Amino acid sequence: AKAPAPADPQVVREASMERKIAAVRKRDRVRLTGWKKESDLVQAELGRLLQHAASEVARVRELSEGISEREKMLEAYGNREFWQFALTHARDIEGLLARTKAQAEG
Repeated sequence: AKAPAPADPQVVREASMERKIAAVRKRDRVRLTGWKKESDLVQAELGRLLQHAASEVARVRELSEGISEREKMLEAYGNREFWQFALTHARDIEGLLARTKAQAEG
């Protein structure tokens, strides 16, 4: 049996380089695919968080509007109570103011 002819060193180097390049390309494709999947997951989570934040903002706005309405009602009720009291006790209040003024003038 005859021994195989020695391969040309240039051909061996080129084949080795081609294998290395193919391996790097394959590795990069796998990485890019992984990054794409990760990016999609992050994007989906971000979308979910933004949607949750928007619903929370709407809920807070609704609550604050409700509080504002209650405050207005209480303020109006409080003012009405005050004026009813003031009108009912106007003479007493006038007397109290006169005495206070007289004491202040001394």
